Amino acid sequence: MEQLRYPITQNGSVNLWWTTEVSKYAVVTRSESFFEEVNLTESYVQIVYPVRKAFLENHTLEAVEYPLKGFDTLRFPFENNRLDFSTFIHTPHHLSVYAKTWIEVDQDGLYPFDIYTCGAVKLWVDGVHQLSFSPFTRNIAQKTPIELALSQGRHEVVVYAEELAERDVFFYIELRYKGEQTIHNRVEIPSHADELQRGMLVLTSLGYIRDRFEQGDVELHYDKQCLQGPLTLQLKTSERLLHLRPESDTAILGRLEDLPSGVHRHTFQLHIGPYTLERDLLVQFSHCKPGLYQSKPTLEERKNEALQIIKEMGEHTITTALVLCKTEGRLTEQARLMILSSLQKIESREDCSDFHLVPLVLLAAHYAHLLDESLLQRVEQAFITYRYWMDEPGNDVMWWFSENHAFLFHIGQYLCGYRHPEARFTASNRLGVEQYELGKQRLLHWFETFFAYGYAEWNSATYLPIDIIGFFVLHEIAPDVQIKDLAKQALDFTFRLIAMNSRAGIMSCSFGRCYEDTVKFRDNTELSFLSLVAYGKGAVTTGHRAVSLFALSSYKPPCDAKEPQLKENQWMEISLKQGIRGVNTYLFRSPYYQIGCVQQYRPFEHGHQQHLFNVAAGEHAQLQYFINHPGEPAFSGQNRPSYWAGNGTMPAIYQYRNLAVLIFNIDEEELVHAIHAYLPLERLNALHQSAHHLLFSCDDAYVSTYFSEPFSITESGANRKREVISKGLVHAVVVRCAGKSEFGSFAQFITDQTSQAYVFDREKFAFTCTDSRWGLLEVTSGQLMVNRQQISFDYPKTVAIQTGEFEHA
Repeated sequence: MEQLRYPITQNGSVNLWWTTEVSKYAVVTRSESFFEEVNLTESYVQIVYPVRKAFLENHTLEAVEYPLKGFDTLRFPFENNRLDFSTFIHTPHHLSVYAKTWIEVDQDGLYPFDIYTCGAVKLWVDGVHQLSFSPFTRNIAQKTPIELALSQGRHEVVVYAEELAERDVFFYIELRYKGEQTIHNRVEIPSHADELQRGMLVLTSLGYIRDRFEQGDVELHYDKQCLQGPLTLQLKTSERLLHLRPESDTAILGRLEDLPSGVHRHTFQLHIGPYTLERDLLVQFSHCKPGLYQSKPTLEERKNEALQIIKEMGEHTITTALVLCKTEGRLTEQARLMILSSLQKIESREDCSDFHLVPLVLLAAHYAHLLDESLLQRVEQAFITYRYWMDEPGNDVMWWFSENHAFLFHIGQYLCGYRHPEARFTASNRLGVEQYELGKQRLLHWFETFFAYGYAEWNSATYLPIDIIGFFVLHEIAPDVQIKDLAKQALDFTFRLIAMNSRAGIMSCSFGRCYEDTVKFRDNTELSFLSLVAYGKGAVTTGHRAVSLFALSSYKPPCDAKEPQLKENQWMEISLKQGIRGVNTYLFRSPYYQIGCVQQYRPFEHGHQQHLFNVAAGEHAQLQYFINHPGEPAFSGQNRPSYWAGNGTMPAIYQYRNLAVLIFNIDEEELVHAIHAYLPLERLNALHQSAHHLLFSCDDAYVSTYFSEPFSITESGANRKREVISKGLVHAVVVRCAGKSEFGSFAQFITDQTSQAYVFDREKFAFTCTDSRWGLLEVTSGQLMVNRQQISFDYPKTVAIQTGEFEHA
């Protein structure tokens, strides 16, 4: 037998395991109604569904036995500290898995560990039961300490883990070592140990040469020193191969035009004997599409062009079926399959089926005459049997508790009740007319809250399009003028919000909710396509559910809902309080860049998916630059917050015009003790760095970043030449933007910024600097003083705009 052996020091994790296959079966419980308040903030809320209560009533780990066989898969960790099986399942399922590894110690003793899970674990050492732990706190990890009495030598550790999956499920375990003496994680394998270790190094070094490809060959970089000969990787679920050779450090996956457009999570597999190593990488392929890229002169022409593009390249969803019905004037087989796919989700009451239900109501209203009798009957029956709110009995795990989901459920109840006034709706046992009236009252209440506070998940490029779907459907087919008018007002507000936060049609600001793809690939968020249709600036995107409805609608954005156009020496600041928590959002615009943040939002608390700080630079907003504290070690993991999306510990941010100070005080319990910036170097015109300063230019925009702690640019792997990392728990970071109207050249900007003096008190989190344009800036105890005058971050609930002019250098 051969072995793989790795040292584990204090706070390191045991993460090399043999595992069984994950067992999965559907959980069916009695139908019940329940009630919890809808979450009116952007933060995660824990809701215990009846299905979980019923599942836990009879749950026990007592019957779980020590396994004798079935460990067929060797799991390789890369940078992840967890044995992680997190996924997304739209209906309730029970998941379970066994894992086995070995721990080797040099002397007898008690060895302390913490074990983490969101579900339940049972642990054996050398076949003897040591621990059962069943927090079942859905997606919020809990830990318990355990001391293992180990004699010198090797010890087998077996873990059983299980979880109840409800939609997104964080299904993982972590065994974290807390002792001071180094131990070793070791697994025995029949063969190929050296090849596997080299394979791990190769895949660790693997990364796309850039995050975004617009033409030519799609290349990846790797460390050729890890190769002893040619190596072939396979793109999972594809026959496409990647050939690595020791005489080169790059390999070509293919020509861009042969690869599908959009943002992709690619899993590269390396097969070594009976083993398979896998590495996930995120990348964007952007195909230039004629038509809208040249932008038609009128709104109606742009809408028609959008319909043609969606008809040709639309995603497989109900809104594309609507477009096909409109453009073809008949029910094509492709559209039929899309309708059937949505019906299956609705009939199964899958989570997010409300996203399909509401456009299906619009399709039935406009194109029922195109459907054959059996399909139309199935559609109407789906409306009558659907569960529209948690007060109706059910055993599903549809998510009711966010602003966008609640809105779409209310729309469905309102419109379907109106459509079938005399029918008995089976989930609620109400007549359709009762559903209509109740849905209407709920919608009126929803709009009242919306117009009082704005979006809970402010500016979110992920979730604004979902609300927009509902607005468009109500705008087109709501039976009440009052509801139609409210939908139009909401659309007007939203299009103004998009315009004022966009640069070159790309939404470039802070977000109340984000994912890795929405912060890295802004041009591929659906808001870019909406902007392109509305104003002629933006980008065609692979997602276009709201765009489809916009193009089909009679709606016209208000004349004043346009992206601000500034002269060379002008600047504009936009401030707005959003959400029930009173989130103070700020954006500073110039002709060359924009820099925005959320001022002083819950500093030093654990974050979720809030994107708190952002810089956009370049004529086409091609450079998106941001700084965050990673929420997990896995580069493209599923956690919320993740490595790039959100913050593990949120910073205190103080922005005055084009200068922002970010103070980080990272909780020691966080997994990553560093901050980092997303900076794709290929989009820069120039780069200058010193011990604490990083300066770069993009077109005529200049950006300086001061790090209180040393920093480095990542030079290998998935984040090669796009990550700037600075280690430590306490940081002060200063980001200063400028353009050629303020400084005559990038060289002059470098001289100005590197001559600044910065004073950071790490104990008091106080910071002082003197800017050559704005004067003395002092950060103390949650306050920002500029030239001894306190700057207020208490913004109005309506948009406040201030303009000015830069002094010429």
